[in-house]
Amino acid sequence: MRTSTTVLLVCLFALAGYSAEADVSEGRIAFSSNLDGDDEIFVMDADGSNVTQLTDNESLDWHPAWSPDGSHIAFFSDRDGDAEIFVMDADGGNQVQLTFNGSTDWSPNWSPDGSRIVFHSDCDGDYEIFVMDADGSNQTQLTFNSSIDSSPAWSSDTYRITFYSNRDGDREIFVMDADGGNQIQLTNNDCEDYAPTWSPDGSLITFFSLRDGDAEIFVMDADGSNQTQLTNNDCEDYESSWSPDGSRIIFASDRAWDSDIFVMDANGDNQMQLINNPAKLSKITTPVQNFFDVVEDTPAGSSVIISFDMDPSTLPELWMMLKTVVYHALDHGLKVIAMTLLINGSDIAERIMLDVAEELNQEYERTGAERRIVMNEDWVFLGFRPGMAAVILSLGEEIRNTFPVDYYGTPLDEIPMMATVHNYNDMAAMIVGTGTSMPDFWISYAGDPYGIPILLGVTAIMAPQYYAYLQSGQIAGLLEGLRGTAEYASLVNYDVSYELSPDWGSVK
Repeated sequence: MRTSTTVLLVCLFALAGYSAEADVSEGRIAFSSNLDGDDEIFVMDADGSNVTQLTDNESLDWHPAWSPDGSHIAFFSDRDGDAEIFVMDADGGNQVQLTFNGSTDWSPNWSPDGSRIVFHSDCDGDYEIFVMDADGSNQTQLTFNSSIDSSPAWSSDTYRITFYSNRDGDREIFVMDADGGNQIQLTNNDCEDYAPTWSPDGSLITFFSLRDGDAEIFVMDADGSNQTQLTNNDCEDYESSWSPDGSRIIFASDRAWDSDIFVMDANGDNQMQLINNPAKLSKITTPVQNFFDVVEDTPAGSSVIISFDMDPSTLPELWMMLKTVVYHALDHGLKVIAMTLLINGSDIAERIMLDVAEELNQEYERTGAERRIVMNEDWVFLGFRPGMAAVILSLGEEIRNTFPVDYYGTPLDEIPMMATVHNYNDMAAMIVGTGTSMPDFWISYAGDPYGIPILLGVTAIMAPQYYAYLQSGQIAGLLEGLRGTAEYASLVNYDVSYELSPDWGSVK
């Protein structure tokens, strides 16, 4: 199989300093990476050289943010069992925990004078924006609603904070006064807009958006006008940050089949890869290993349900991921119940199931194995049903109430492998592959009330919001974008090098 590189850039924050005359080559870049097998904080020179590891533990250390004077780095870590905000010296010394609670504290960002840190937390039950002094004292809540408010960033004039929120039904970019007042929506569309960052002079805001079907970097004026797309490709470009002089934008992209660091001019020109991690998969990350172990430890003959909650826009990241999962499950002898809660997922799910069954049968024939994968004996495809929450709850009572027949019209009572399967009590695990917010429904309406183990496969940009569910035990494993696919495929010994994605033209 092809070995992917393992850089995972969660967020690039300030090259050290905000002085307008500073040159990007004189600054440093802080980033998180799994270079050593788990996510740690690193720094490097602005040209990609002199990569230095600052944290070293078996926990998740993510989202580094430079203090304005370049002397400290704030970040979050789950080393105490849940995500908390930490700060350390620029050389990695004196790592100090600033928040202490049983909630998820995330996305730290400094005020321009270095006296305060803004972050988001779910300590009141949902994600809200908070601010605290740089030593962790005087924690104050700025937003109050039942939606997700996340990824705050402070403007250079100290008066404004931008963030994203899903309070209108999807994620949009907002701005507010530094005290939480005067909250104004800047973007307004039916897609998802994430992770805003200010230009050094406060006149522009970059963010990434899914409005063209995959994640791309956009820029707009500080009042939300003149929204302009800077990147345009079939890969995921996300998590942008500005050079100190505002001339260049650094961002993460998986265009090299793994999350790596790229740089471009502020107008989107001259895009080039800044760092390409040469490290190999020396260690499988814990969420991937957990996912694999749940499938591997499930006795042969057990039933698992896989929901292909995906559409063509997420195929570049999820196609081979779901093929690998199906391959592992069927080859291990599990009975796979396939379905989808998205109407566009029907063709995708059917094709993956048919392709993998054919691959395995060809492999068994080539190696002389007597077994064969047979539809309705080893796998069944139920198809699509609308209603999300209602469907998920119904499956907990009796699967035939929602799916009396399979995708091809065969009554479930006539399908051999479904004879003893009626609800979640008869299933060993729930596997969800998606680029949408569907996992929230599966966790709330299946995992929590019925106790069925849930395994998630999601796009790279979605993964951070589900780490809290890993920590709480509400999900049992997580595959994250292309990196997760590569790690999982190495465990399964499944070759994903020949096919990154299908022929899109044949998928409706």
